[in-house]
Amino acid sequence: MRQVRQVMLRPRGSRPAVPKPVQARFRRTHRVAGSPAVGLLAPAFGQALPSLAGVPVTYSHSENTDTLVDLCRVLVNHDLGDEALWNSTNKQPLRFAASAVKKAIAERCGDLLTRNVNYELSIQDSVGSYGDDELRAGILALSVECSGCGYLKIGPALHALEIEEAGLGAAFYHLLRFSLYRWLRLYDHTDAEAYSDNLREWAEQEDEEARGEYEIADVEEALPPFLRGEDKLKPQDYRAIVRRHRCGRWKPWIESLLRIVALTRVPCRSPRDVVDAYWDDSPLPALLICFHDEDAIAAAFDAEAQSMHEASHEPTYLHVFSPSSPVEAEHAYRGFAQFLAINLELFTLVEALNQA
Repeated sequence: MRQVRQVMLRPRGSRPAVPKPVQARFRRTHRVAGSPAVGLLAPAFGQALPSLAGVPVTYSHSENTDTLVDLCRVLVNHDLGDEALWNSTNKQPLRFAASAVKKAIAERCGDLLTRNVNYELSIQDSVGSYGDDELRAGILALSVECSGCGYLKIGPALHALEIEEAGLGAAFYHLLRFSLYRWLRLYDHTDAEAYSDNLREWAEQEDEEARGEYEIADVEEALPPFLRGEDKLKPQDYRAIVRRHRCGRWKPWIESLLRIVALTRVPCRSPRDVVDAYWDDSPLPALLICFHDEDAIAAAFDAEAQSMHEASHEPTYLHVFSPSSPVEAEHAYRGFAQFLAINLELFTLVEALNQA
């Protein structure tokens, strides 16, 4: 800056050189003043700013790049990513993998899941409540956590089924619960009963005055009459009752339930060594099943939900695998695809039953 100032300043007492004024090409009138003579005090500065053309404007760093590349290869082999996506993500493995998975889920699920439940998918090389415990080198954990469960008001639908045949409503309800429990955590009348029993035990330990502060819902009263009492049938008995109505009035509901039964036939098995080491409690519920709005089951869930986050909960779905192993990668792909298929069928049925 000092050098620039010396060039622009003129010595004391000297006059600036003034070039001859340029003759105007247009005729001036007496109302318009002529342009004054203009000259430069100094020549233009010779140095120009360097061009940034071709210089990268972003920087991305990823750890375990080899593992990420293996994951990208798995996605490409299953037609979840291509060269166009690779180029659009600036050939960055992390961005490519995230975009490929997100795109595949959107194409298959649309907005059905986002309308009904809040799932959070992650593929990472660490586990734990805060993701601060690293897995072995080359190992990834595919997990789905539920931060907001779905809602099913099943009472009116069960009543309609019970009219069709006595026992059909109960069979439908129990078969749905038994099937989903193999893959998902639910909150139903059994959870509400357990919560009410705990409240009664706590109230009994209080003095007479403090007992009145406990609000204990009557879960038994909230159950439809055909669900009260001891359940003596087995899942295969409920399945036989439901199958008799595959061509009946409620065929869409029956067929959807039977597809869920088929999809959940083999239970989901989480890696217990990982789960038991890093989480304190079972997964958060992915679906609340009540019979009517604001009934005893819904009230128990609202009360219990206030303290659900006091402990760390294992993911709704978890699969630990090595992307460099074709067998493990294939199992991870098929397992997650089945998890999506179960949820798609489930929440298609949920939306139908909620309109009953």
